[in-house]
This record gives sequence, C-alpha cells and structure tokens, in this order.
Amino acid sequence: MKFKDDVIAARFNDMAILAKAVAEYMDIYAQEKYGIEIMLTATVSTKEEDLALGRESDTHRTRRAFDVRTRDLPESLIAE
Repeated sequence: MKFKDDVIAARFNDMAILAKAVAEYMDIYAQEKYGIEIMLTATVSTKEEDLALGRESDTHRTRRAFDVRTRDLPESLIAE
C-alpha cells in the first residue's frame, strides 16, 4: 500500500481497526487480482482540514474513512 505523503501514512496507524483492515484487504485484493498497489490519499483528518476541503461528514475525523486514488488506474479497471 502506498500513501500520498508521510502525514497520511503516519495517520493510517491511528485509524479505526476495522477501517484499517478494510484498506489492507483492498490492497491485498488489488495486488493479487490486478497486480497493482492502492494509494491512500486521505486517512484521519482534523476539523480544520475537513472544513478546508468542504467535507460535511465526520468519518475522517472519527477515524472511519479513507480515500483511494483512482486517477492512476487503468480506465478498464475503473469501469469494472
């Protein structure tokens, strides 16, 4: 699994255990089925970061959400 930057990587360790497990499973699945590694672009955030991004949900702040980059994936994979 790759991370957009070091802050996101460090905050991954603070995620809720179930959200972390889902991300890890997604990465294993993507590697085994498609030979790719997923990249997380967001994990745990602060209220200030959420406001700056226009997020309305608190799921990143409560450690239950993560974002996966799709722009680098082959179009055929996104269409699945």
